[in-house]
Amino acid sequence: MKIKAVGTSGGKTIRNMLTTFLIDGKLAVDCGSVCTGLSLEEQLKIHDVFISHIHMDHIGELPLLVDNRALYGKSVTVYATETTIRYLREYVFNGVVWPDFEKIPAGEFPALVYKRVEYYYEVNVGDYLLTPLPVNHVKGSAGCYIQKGKIGFAYTSDTGKTDAVWEWLKKQPLLKGVVTECSFPSDMDALAGISHHLSSSMLGGELKKLGTDADVFIYHLKPQFSGRIREEIHGLNVHILSDGDEIVF
Repeated sequence: MKIKAVGTSGGKTIRNMLTTFLIDGKLAVDCGSVCTGLSLEEQLKIHDVFISHIHMDHIGELPLLVDNRALYGKSVTVYATETTIRYLREYVFNGVVWPDFEKIPAGEFPALVYKRVEYYYEVNVGDYLLTPLPVNHVKGSAGCYIQKGKIGFAYTSDTGKTDAVWEWLKKQPLLKGVVTECSFPSDMDALAGISHHLSSSMLGGELKKLGTDADVFIYHLKPQFSGRIREEIHGLNVHILSDGDEIVF
């Protein structure tokens, strides 16, 4: 399994790409920079997308991906919780902000297809088994565990302090790696808590709950505080992702 960290930042600048992970070139996990960070040829290879939650830095370029693929007669299947799908229909693909691509055909089929997922229920997504996991963020948020053969990979998406996701993941014998977040430095614990994110002082305690030897990768650093966060989590056994990095299992 090869995971390309197309976009890893918790904020947007000219040098920072928003959250997008691409698995084996065909399964996208969130779409903050799915068009900015990938060529049109690469976009046309993506059929399935997992959307963790409705925030703009995770869905911002999903409408553009759907549009690009529709022009070539190709559809996009979005896997998300019922709440996230409802938000996408009401606030994004609503015929005002962006066309309702459920009603616009890509060839003989709609350009956009939704597949509702539920926490802890495994679904087949192409070559993968995907299990949505509850996290502590906005309503409808979900991380995911993705398995291909004997390899398991987890993505918590954005989350504050939580127990459920770690308790579930530590029971997975095939888990090789986890991507989780750290958005703020330690002196911004209050803001991290209110916004349901993690600070550098919170991260270590969360990772102790995982209790496995899986590799841990950190994303979603706010670019304004990136240097401070890196210094503060330097002693933890984690890998801090940068845009364009690749994870191979």
